[in-house]
Amino acid sequence: MPEPPRTGDAVVALVRRAEIADDDVLDGFLTQSGPVPPTASDTATRLVQAGILTPFQARLILQGKHRGFKLGPYRILNQIGAGGMGQVFLAEHAALRRRVAIKVLPPKQALDPAGVERFYQEARAAAALDHPNIVHAYDVACDRGTHFLVLEYIDGDTLDRRLAAAGQLSVGEAVGCAVQAAAGLQHAHEKGVAHRDIKPANLLLGRDGIVKILDLGLAQFFEDSGTRLSRGAGAIMGTTDYVAPEQLLGAEADHRADIYNLGATLYHLLTGQPPFSGTTAAKMVAHHLSAVPPAHDVCPDVPEDLSAVVERMLAKDPADRFQTAAEVVQALMPFVNAPDRNGRPSGKLPPIAAAAAQESTAGLDLRPALEAAEAADALARAQRTAKLALIGMAAGVMFGLVSLVIAVAMYLAK
Repeated sequence: MPEPPRTGDAVVALVRRAEIADDDVLDGFLTQSGPVPPTASDTATRLVQAGILTPFQARLILQGKHRGFKLGPYRILNQIGAGGMGQVFLAEHAALRRRVAIKVLPPKQALDPAGVERFYQEARAAAALDHPNIVHAYDVACDRGTHFLVLEYIDGDTLDRRLAAAGQLSVGEAVGCAVQAAAGLQHAHEKGVAHRDIKPANLLLGRDGIVKILDLGLAQFFEDSGTRLSRGAGAIMGTTDYVAPEQLLGAEADHRADIYNLGATLYHLLTGQPPFSGTTAAKMVAHHLSAVPPAHDVCPDVPEDLSAVVERMLAKDPADRFQTAAEVVQALMPFVNAPDRNGRPSGKLPPIAAAAAQESTAGLDLRPALEAAEAADALARAQRTAKLALIGMAAGVMFGLVSLVIAVAMYLAK
């Protein structure tokens, strides 16, 4: 166990050994800030306030650690994910100052040379993908035995976190997320890459409203939770709440398994619950044998026509599903602007996402769906304007009546 620093000078020495900051930056801070505080904690606090350390780095330094702050040319700023899925860090390229997300291959997988080679092959395939709805893979490398993937950093939340906070999404927002994911999947499928584990935790919604697919082509390398079903290449891939029936057979599933996974994810977003409940074994049997309760029966806000689209995505036989993700986009587009309980459109595709959906469905005509969505949005705006006008008129009438009553009362009082 490392020895925690006891003095401010010891903290500065550890920061230098960790190579967290350039020497000239640290020297400039020491020159301008005056004497180093005597206690380790006060020095760490001052370094955080000066922007030289992040709170995450300061905690580790105060534990006496000086290793693990760098992976190749990247400085680790914070830990943004942890668990069975491996560790994910926010990092910054030391020279370019570009922030990225770094995902570290779990040690268990790193012990298998064949698995490591397969990881690099999949990472190279993922790096070849270029779509607004897919997190870009910038690099894959190894530093002192640690294999890691460098990814685009997105400021936002995964949809499982959104579900945990909100219970369920509005119809329009849920459909908008699914449309964007389907557009990204169509691009990947055209490049011969399948995800095999689409679920809320692997869909990231950015602050700008853009949905990004995580781990495309790399799902098998990052274990997740107790519901994970993975026994290596060619075996079961998926998560029990969202897994396609053919994936449970251990057979080689094609891109249509992604459509089932996305259908189960959309069902969860719409209703606040996965298609099936119970134990892992019960869910596995249900995916094979049980009909999914219609989404509109579980949540009355879901239109029946949309419920039918989701049911087709969740067909047991891949031949009965939509055959491409592009067809899913076309089927879902009319529901992007579905009204919420107050009659207002509850979702809208950002312009970049709308353009990506159109491009990813080349050969399919999305104009009617886009025009219908725009018309619904325009109608809702007109309704809101009319409502505000009526409220204004009513307020004016009330003000006039009150003024008249006051005037009459004053006249009679004379």
